Amino acid sequence: MQDEQTFTASTADLVLPSNPYIDSLDVSLRSTTATAAVLTKTLLDTLNPLEIKLNNTAISSIRGSDLAALDALLFGIYPIIGETTAVGSTGKVEGLIMPVWGQSKHGSWTTRANFVAGTNLSAGVISLESELVDKVLQDGYLSALTTFFTPPSTSSFNDVFNTTMNGDLIGLLVFSTTVPTFAADTISAREVRLFVDDGLAWQVEWKNLTAPGISGGNPNPPVVGTVFSQGFTNFYQNYGFYDNLDDPIPKGKKLKLQVSSDDTSTIRVIPLLKVK
Repeated sequence: MQDEQTFTASTADLVLPSNPYIDSLDVSLRSTTATAAVLTKTLLDTLNPLEIKLNNTAISSIRGSDLAALDALLFGIYPIIGETTAVGSTGKVEGLIMPVWGQSKHGSWTTRANFVAGTNLSAGVISLESELVDKVLQDGYLSALTTFFTPPSTSSFNDVFNTTMNGDLIGLLVFSTTVPTFAADTISAREVRLFVDDGLAWQVEWKNLTAPGISGGNPNPPVVGTVFSQGFTNFYQNYGFYDNLDDPIPKGKKLKLQVSSDDTSTIRVIPLLKVK
């Protein structure tokens, strides 16, 4: 659909073919370092956000780094990554997968890749390709809209959202700015709990929300050409995932998500909804 195109500004809304069924949008990024080696996360977040639109309304909006974490923790899939090593080297991320699960009967599908400049990066390139299949694999499309939350206080639970969902909840991706290190145990998303129709459904600490092996997830994937001192191996450690794929919470339920925090750094939460 858009192969090896210059990515130094946001794209227009691009039509996504959906007949008979669009399973996903494949995304690849490439950029050259201008003055110093650059972390892969910096390259990923030049895509901020990737939008999937249905009838001109965004039903998914997610930045590049969050998409990489979603692929790992929901599907157990990692892109091919080449991290920059010096001035003038090229960093790349190939094979990000944005699930769509769309049919033409749903309406008109488009996508937009929004560009944000990354420090020390130049000559950005993006590829976007639709994955079409000849049969319907999912009975509803995926909605993945990012919620941004700054805790108003610490050491107590605060509402992230309290709403009735318009689809079946199949998972929650959580980004915590601050996570444990060898030197400190401060966590932005220290503890997370979900109420369904005002009843407590689950409550989990960060260390269990991020347990290795969830849906094939691995916090230390193999990387091509990595300078490990840059910290790529810590990339996924800022993410947790609660998996409801095998037992979704049905559409129409009132969901209240609360987080207890050690600091007031930003938390991002992406509810994954299958909308039928």
